[in-house]
Formats: sequence, C-alpha cells, structure tokens
Amino acid sequence: MLYKVPAIQTLSALSLFLTPLVSIQAQAENIPEIIVTANRTANTVDETIAPVTIITRKDIDRLQAQSVVDVLKSTLGIDVKTSGGMGSSTSIFMRGTNSDHILVLVDGVPYGSATLGITPFQYIPVSQIERIEVVRGPQSSLYGSSAIGGIIQIFTNKETRGQSFYADTGYGSDDTVEANAGFGYGNETSSFNIGVGYIDTNGYDFLGNPDSANADNDDDSFDNTSVSINGRHKFNEQFTLSGSYLLADGENQYDYTNGLNLATTKTRTEFKQQVASIVADLKINDIWSSQLLIGQSKDESDYYQYPYFETTIEKYQFDTTKDNFSWKNDFIIRDKDILTVGFDYLDESVDSTTNFDKDSRWTKGVFTQYQYYGEVFDIKGAWRYDDNQQFGSHNTSNIGLGFDLDEYLRVTVNYGRAYKSPTFNDLYYPDVGYFKGNSGLKPETSESFDFGLSGEFKSINWSANFYTTSIRNLIEYQYPTMENIDKANIDGIELSLGTQLFGWNIQGNISHTNSKNDDTGNYLTNRSRDTFRLDMDSKYKNFTYGASIIAASKRYLDANNDNTLAGYGIMNIRSAWELTKNWTIKAKVDNLFDKEYSTNRQTYGNELPYKAQDRFAFASIHYKM
Repeated sequence: MLYKVPAIQTLSALSLFLTPLVSIQAQAENIPEIIVTANRTANTVDETIAPVTIITRKDIDRLQAQSVVDVLKSTLGIDVKTSGGMGSSTSIFMRGTNSDHILVLVDGVPYGSATLGITPFQYIPVSQIERIEVVRGPQSSLYGSSAIGGIIQIFTNKETRGQSFYADTGYGSDDTVEANAGFGYGNETSSFNIGVGYIDTNGYDFLGNPDSANADNDDDSFDNTSVSINGRHKFNEQFTLSGSYLLADGENQYDYTNGLNLATTKTRTEFKQQVASIVADLKINDIWSSQLLIGQSKDESDYYQYPYFETTIEKYQFDTTKDNFSWKNDFIIRDKDILTVGFDYLDESVDSTTNFDKDSRWTKGVFTQYQYYGEVFDIKGAWRYDDNQQFGSHNTSNIGLGFDLDEYLRVTVNYGRAYKSPTFNDLYYPDVGYFKGNSGLKPETSESFDFGLSGEFKSINWSANFYTTSIRNLIEYQYPTMENIDKANIDGIELSLGTQLFGWNIQGNISHTNSKNDDTGNYLTNRSRDTFRLDMDSKYKNFTYGASIIAASKRYLDANNDNTLAGYGIMNIRSAWELTKNWTIKAKVDNLFDKEYSTNRQTYGNELPYKAQDRFAFASIHYKM
C-alpha cells in the first residue's frame, strides 16, 4: 500500500548530505526510501510529485555493474549512446531531450564539462557510488540552467554506523582487471569513509573494420584509478559539518580520423575528474534549518590526436572548472507546510590550448519553493530567477499536484519551465573547417507537462507517466556550426512494473518518445524512440542468479533522417555465491549472444559505426566485513 511519512518529520531528520544514513535506516524499518534531489528537501518516494528513480548500492552490486553507463542504460526514460566499449565517449538522453539537457550533481555539486556541456559518465567510478537519484522532467526552477530533461544526482559512499571494510578483485574478457577496497567507521556523532578503485582493460578495436582505411586495427584500452573520501561530524544538535572528495584519473584510447584516413593508433585522452564539497547544516531553531554548500568540480582532459589534414600528433588541452556556492533555508510553517528559500552562485572557467573568445562566466540565482503534504492531497510550487553574466536574466517555475485516490492509487500532475545556456564550444570555438562556434546563439527554453499514475497492490508496484515538452531555440549541429532550431516538440510515455513471481523478483520498464523538429517534422538525431529493460533475479539458499534484457529501437544520425543505425536487443546474465558471511564469488556475462550493434558512428571520413561491447565475461571475489 502507499505509505507516507509526514514531510515535516522527514525534513527534520536529515539534511542533503546525510541522505544515505536515512536511506539505510528507512530500509531497515521497512518504510519508503528518502529522496532529496526532486525538491532539494528530504521526502519519501511516495510523497514526491516528480517522477523519480532511485538506484541503490544494492542494485549496483546485484547488476555487477562496472560503470555508471551500465547502471543507467535503459533506466526508465533514459537512452544511452556510446562510441565503443568501456571508457568510450558517452551521451545520455532523458525523455528525448538533448544530452546536455541533463543536470548532473555529485554530492550536490554541479559536475560536467563547461566546453562540451555534457558529463563524462564513462569516467565516473561506479565502485565509489552509494546511490543514484534520477528525476525526470524540468527542474530549472530549483537548480537553474541545463535541467530541461531532468537531473541525475550521484552520491558517493558514506559510512554511517560501526566499522566496515570491503575488498574485491576480478578478471575478465579483453584482459580486464578490476580491484576495489574501502574502509569506514561511524558512530552517533562522526563518520569517515575512504575508498580506492582501479580498473584496466585492453579493450578492442572500436571501429573494428580491418578493410577500412579509417580503421587503425588496434585495441582501444582504458584505465581508471579512483579515490573517494567522505567525513561528517555532528558538533551539537544545531551544527553538523560534512565533506566529500572524488577523484578519477586515467587514460582511454579511441579511434579517430582527421580527414586523411590515417591509421591513428596513438590517439588517446588523459583525463582527471575531481569533485569536492564542504557542507554545513545548521538548525537555527525549531522552524528554521539552513544549509551552506561550497563545492568545486574539475574536468581536465588532454587529447592527443592529429590536427585536421595533418600528419603530426598534437596535444589539445581542455580543462574546465565549476566553482559553486549554495545557501538553502527551510522553514516549517505548519506541520504539513515547508517553505524553502535559497541562493546559488556558479562560476565556470576554461583553460585550454584552444583560444576561446571568452573563457569564464558566472550565474547567480535565487529560488523559492512551497510544499504542502496532506493526507490525500499534496502540492509543490517553485520559482527561480537567474542572472547570467552573458545572457542576462531568466525566470523559471514549476507546479506539481499529487492526489492519493485511495491507499493503492496515486495521481500526479506537473508543469514546468526550464532553460539551458549555450556552452563555450557552442559559442566561442574557433573555426576549424568542420566546426565553429556561433556567438549569436540564444539560450534554449522549454515548457513541459507530465501526468502520472502509480500504485501498489500486494506484491505489484507500477507506474505510468505521459509527458509533453516544447523547446524553443533548440541548439543542434548543422554543418558547420550550431544553430537555434525554431522549435522542437517531444511527447512520450513511460511504463514500469515490478512484482514477485514464482520466487523471482521482476522489474521492467518501457519508454516511448517522439522527438521532432517542429519546422521539418523530422526526428531529432542520435536518440532511440523506444527503450526497454527487464530485470529478473532469484535466490536459492546462498546462490543468487539473474538476467537482464535491454533493447532500443533505431536512431537517426542526421537532421534529414536519411541515415540510421539499427536497433538492438541484448541479454546479460549474472550469478553470485555467498561462500560465508564475509566472502562472495560473482560471475557475469554481458551480451550473452554476442550481438553486434552500434549506437554511434563517425561523423566524417568513412562514417564507420563504433562497435558496442561484444560478449563480455567477468568473474570476481569479494570480501566484506
């Protein structure tokens, strides 16, 4: 049945940074999980009006995922495009919007490239993640630019109670080696956690066509060394200080042509990703709580490749930094009312071997939100004003209604406006022949409407969401630069169903979206209209086993819809054997039937498709205390 915890009790129990603690306690007490991203306050999933998906550490371990891409692939409302296997360039589309229409946060800090405008999901170490919250639909009224399609927030590992230690290592296809270890300690006032991870694979030839002049006929390797550190101390009932740090450092090789069809075996990217934050939670009095966050994310990438139509390899440096300050205040008006008022400051800067006309900009934002949670009726309204150094001011808003028709059925309605500022690449990249920036671009703006139904009955939980989004000034590539399309219209449906049947835990979802250029009637590029995922898991004594079926329909590669990549369907299988309380052996096979497919191709040269991962087997041993 639908079970609601009073919002005021939830809010007073935690702050943004302490969410994992409450999540663990909620599971132990068999009450709904807590989510914070949808409203910037703590709410149970059942009382959250926006459509959300929570991916826990338990889910990540069950899937035996080795990357964030593995976790997000075909998550409800999400489509993934990759340029090869592990470590390759990745784009994620939510609800048919562009890949840069997703705001990504790591422990509350905005994360991603300020030049490309997208997040390098392929570099985020999944071993350092405790949970992922996905919020579908516009959220600019709380978070500002980029959140047209939705938000993905990643929480790194945080220890809460007692002492823990874990270590694991494994080996698999393509000479893939992985090792992780971590230690944590916590009590009622303090906690500390540190984790380290390493993954290395020889990979395979992403282009994989030895008869093509564009193919370099070498394996495209990838390695990533990661560290996460988290700490918390509760000085008294009024003041708690927290801090987090995440590092990912490595190299990935890739296939590339520069117009001369050279065998470019030395092309590679050396990357370093860092996210750090300090959070102060203050309880001013019984009705006022305040949170201060200071954060920084750095995306540092050195590309080694041949200049266009030249034969000598060169280094291209693209380092971007996002400095963030946030001050949020929550006021308990009555037992069922919460008023939130806050201020955000974001400074973006670029340090590159490429000469951008401008290399920094700031954005200031103020926001407010009102939430009411009744016995059968909930309402949320939010408004935000942003002042961008480059484009001036933007107003965005959101309103959501939730109705519990009975204990088994909930109805939600959401309306929101959002916007997205052009990136530094969009605006100021120098002319290199096949691409140049367009300083005349306007910010993208959107309006969205969502109608949702969800319910629980006995062992069955389900949801259905119908949405429509209208985007004006949509930014798309039209040779040789980026242009504002007058308007794009997107509509879609998302369905999910979970149940227990004959000893199996079954969870499935299907998404259908129509994303069209309103001027031409053509579909927007690089995203599938249909995605499907089915997870099935069961247990016999100390042995667990499961399978996932993942599928996506064809996608168009050009604005005229003349070229396509075929859809695909793959099956992954997995098993785990708990030897003792502390030791577990795991094994998996991804793409069991060795399906050959692609979700992206080169945009010039012979336009070869990038091969997605073929059959991949991996086995590992795990110790946990």
